[in-house]
Amino acid sequence: MGKKSKEINILTDVLIIEKVTLDLFTPKEEAEIILKEMLDDFGSLRRKDGPRITVNKNNVLPYMKEKKWSYNEMDWPAYYVKYRTIELCSEIYPKNFSKFSLDSMNAKRLQMLKGNYLWDICFSPSKQDSDPDDLSIYPKEIVLNDVNIINKILQIDEGLGVIVVDAFCEFDEDDSLKEWQDGFRGIESEYDKEIALDEDRLFIIRKKSFTIKRVFAFYFPKKVFSEGINEGWLTDNWLEDYRQPDNIKRKDKYLFYFDKVPNEYKLLVMNFNHDREDFANEHIYQLVGEF
Repeated sequence: MGKKSKEINILTDVLIIEKVTLDLFTPKEEAEIILKEMLDDFGSLRRKDGPRITVNKNNVLPYMKEKKWSYNEMDWPAYYVKYRTIELCSEIYPKNFSKFSLDSMNAKRLQMLKGNYLWDICFSPSKQDSDPDDLSIYPKEIVLNDVNIINKILQIDEGLGVIVVDAFCEFDEDDSLKEWQDGFRGIESEYDKEIALDEDRLFIIRKKSFTIKRVFAFYFPKKVFSEGINEGWLTDNWLEDYRQPDNIKRKDKYLFYFDKVPNEYKLLVMNFNHDREDFANEHIYQLVGEF
């Protein structure tokens, strides 16, 4: 699945870049580079009734197992999109992108992409029985990382870029994926054990495949993480009242409300697998490639 490295050479309706360094880029320009590499792997820009690019568990989970990419997780699509994007950008632009790591924060969910800016990649799955062609349904709540982790990151970086992947999912209603994953482990998953111990906890059905509909990019300067809370579109207490089965309190996370984010922090929206005309009609009041 690897790709050869290359120099940046992008031509779009809103941006022309020819063999320049990433150091000169704005967050919006860097986001466009990332999204275009994701598009090569996950998108078709299909025409009416054309094929979509669907990522199926049978094709991806063995690769994730080989790479040790959290293949046994309930939310494997989120990990795959995150890790694959980091891999793509790091391989293609090795001088400009790398996997973010901090020795004091050795957590698998921390994985981020480091360019001139720091990017977190968030997966927003569809609900069951949703229409894959309906572009009028947007993500609602986007969960970021642990509050203490992001606060430490913001002591190093001037802000945080967030890439939101809006995806249609096929669900594991016959438990075939659960059996497959349990077979790899040899034991029942920790998640299933937690569900058994906590009758009030919401049960989440695993996903068998996903198709990326479109991808959004945001950039939040450091100041936003206090202003957003005061303005009501960002919260720092998601999971505040949740505890693990052993009664240990879960760590609070940042969460933002997608439809309430001020326009100044919105960068791009890119079509991945929708008919171009339908996509243009949904975003008719926006420039191509932008919110």
